[in-house]
Amino acid sequence: QQRPDQFVSLLRARLITQQLGAVVLDGLSGNIGIPRQTAAAQAAWVGENQPLPAGNPTYDGIVMSPKTCGSIAEISRNTLMLSSPAAQELVQSDLLAVMAQALDAAALAGDGTNFTPKGVIPQAAHNADYTAGSLSWPEILARLTDLETANAVPNGWAIGAGVRASLMATPKAASVGAGFIMDDGTLAGLPAQWSTNVPAGSLVLGDWT
Repeated sequence: QQRPDQFVSLLRARLITQQLGAVVLDGLSGNIGIPRQTAAAQAAWVGENQPLPAGNPTYDGIVMSPKTCGSIAEISRNTLMLSSPAAQELVQSDLLAVMAQALDAAALAGDGTNFTPKGVIPQAAHNADYTAGSLSWPEILARLTDLETANAVPNGWAIGAGVRASLMATPKAASVGAGFIMDDGTLAGLPAQWSTNVPAGSLVLGDWT
């Protein structure tokens, strides 16, 4: 007996970019320029008749150019007429899901080649700060210090496959009752979102807005 009401959907990567707080710009057309300040003026305490420091703020712009992402699926006439659940609805739903996943993956880790946008992770100046099985609580806290030093306020972590389980199994310290590095879906007090759209083994802290 056919039970279309019990249709089994495909398991897909979690979409986390917007959950991390990314801003979405709607209604764009053509190239988009966003002004950006790159350096500030200087301030200093000086004595009587001493010159103030000279230094002007500097600015540049972030330029975004349009990128195209698409997908095509063909459905025969007989399939449209005879299928249950409706083939057109199934294919439309699949295309929307595929596009959403492509956008999320590109925003996180797109390498900027072959017409792909360049995502957050390839643009960041990051280093291999740990290896599998050696991630410690002090190293997690050091990442918070990295952003404090850069005057950035982090609002969440993006976690690739394999890292969450490692964090949940690693004690903060050797002492009894120290707890584990990751617990209750948070890491160092900040939300942690995991997805296979993040490169496996990656742990990224940032201000995702």
